[in-house]
Amino acid sequence: MRSAVADYEVVEDLGRGRYAARAPARLRGAGGGAAPSRVTVMELSVGSDQWAELTSALSRFAVVDSPQLLRLYEVGPDMDGAGAGVYLVTEEITGGTLAHAARAMGLREKIRAVADAARGAHALHESGTAHGAIDPSVIYMVGRGPVLGPGTGRHGGRVVVMRDWRDLSLLDPDLLRGQAPSRSSDIWALAASLYALVGPAPLYPAMVDDQPVTAVQRVMFSHPEVSPSTPGGLADVLGRCFDADPALRPQTAAELAEELLACEGAR
Repeated sequence: MRSAVADYEVVEDLGRGRYAARAPARLRGAGGGAAPSRVTVMELSVGSDQWAELTSALSRFAVVDSPQLLRLYEVGPDMDGAGAGVYLVTEEITGGTLAHAARAMGLREKIRAVADAARGAHALHESGTAHGAIDPSVIYMVGRGPVLGPGTGRHGGRVVVMRDWRDLSLLDPDLLRGQAPSRSSDIWALAASLYALVGPAPLYPAMVDDQPVTAVQRVMFSHPEVSPSTPGGLADVLGRCFDADPALRPQTAAELAEELLACEGAR
């Protein structure tokens, strides 16, 4: 385990390039919403050619005031040879992510976590920013509840690494066609994230055995299939989020949050 990242003293290795750490006095003593003594430090694999894009995206995220967004404190180059290139400091993440939660979560908790993330996304949208990289791995569990974090590995909606079909199944096909991230594509991603966690089958069932090129073609030229047996009364709400006509989807992420919380599984 690393003993420090920059001047943050590592106290626990959380796995996946994340550490619980003690913040240095310079950060704890800063004015205007100073960081607590314990924070989470993330290693980010970002090359020098991506630095400007990353810091611009993080700056836009950090200035949006919403209790459903992860608090960011600092980003900087990781000069230690053991690091991944860049470190990001956030409020302490106490319960992992929706993709890798620290404890088992029931249907109600998962619905409410995505609803909270949708509210965070709505705050971003109202500020003029689309997230572009929403999936269960950027919905974090912190002391005050679930929050949406920034997309640190897929800038501008692009798939940087495609390991298998799962890396495509959360993307609005419009992003693969070259359109910019938007309210509508974030709503798609929020719905797809929840379906990936609770659905009885993959969103594109036949994609499981696809080779990469075929998987891309399937997303672009077929339509997601929401099982009618999706639990919690979610099938109708989620299905509308995947309508080929964005005008027929929920028009805001706040609207999606309310519809999710009205489902029987959230009560």
